[in-house]
Amino acid sequence: MNTQEVRDDLFDQLVRRGLRVEYARRASEEIADHHGDLIDELCHSSLSESDATAEATRRLGDTRTLIKKTVREYQRRYWCGRWPLVTFLFGPIVLLFGAWLATILVAGLCILLPMYLMGFDINPPHDGVISVGEYAMNYVYIAWNLFAVPTLVMYGLARLASRAALGPGWICLGATVLAMFVGLWVCDFPGDIRTVDRVTPADEFMVVIGLPMAESWQATWRWYTRDFVHICQFLLPLGIAGLMTLRMKQLSQRAAGLVAGEC
Repeated sequence: MNTQEVRDDLFDQLVRRGLRVEYARRASEEIADHHGDLIDELCHSSLSESDATAEATRRLGDTRTLIKKTVREYQRRYWCGRWPLVTFLFGPIVLLFGAWLATILVAGLCILLPMYLMGFDINPPHDGVISVGEYAMNYVYIAWNLFAVPTLVMYGLARLASRAALGPGWICLGATVLAMFVGLWVCDFPGDIRTVDRVTPADEFMVVIGLPMAESWQATWRWYTRDFVHICQFLLPLGIAGLMTLRMKQLSQRAAGLVAGEC
């Protein structure tokens, strides 16, 4: 291939791998310039132009290796690209706990503290009857902590992967870890959830984490499919990951189409 063909081919493939267009253009031009310099050097050593082009292409190396090296250098600009296993294996749980802690702080400072200062009873006694308000608070708690927050965490992880040009496999890893962890939590009033050391009032809201994997795969299956809400808790991060992966693919194809139009 001549220098222009090398540039165009590298540019197209780097964009398809998810690199930003500006970075892909700069990297492909640098490699193409090096290819041109090699041709000029070889031409001055009494080789014909065709032989010099073939020799320069051989010295430059396999295109697949060049692309892999360039993509890796781009990924290492981001901490999630340098340590993807740590980011997508442990990151989902760390980010989820961080978001939950932020929720507690915001709710305490912006809602509970003002109510307490105004004289409201923020911890009323339990009368054993689940009121409409208590049911509503239960659903709000579940909707935010086990649906909205995991969605935000998964979206953030997918955006990190997209920005660092990481493959969809890392997004799927993060989604699987997040789905399994979120699925361990049960938020409900006493019923199937029971305490050991005391009798729990029927209207006392409870948050319980289970470890069914320590028993058997049947216990794990029953835990994750205990009801419709629990199934949705488990499937939501996986669905978000699937949508984000599809979106990344569409954007990559669109960028590749624009590149083809430029070439």
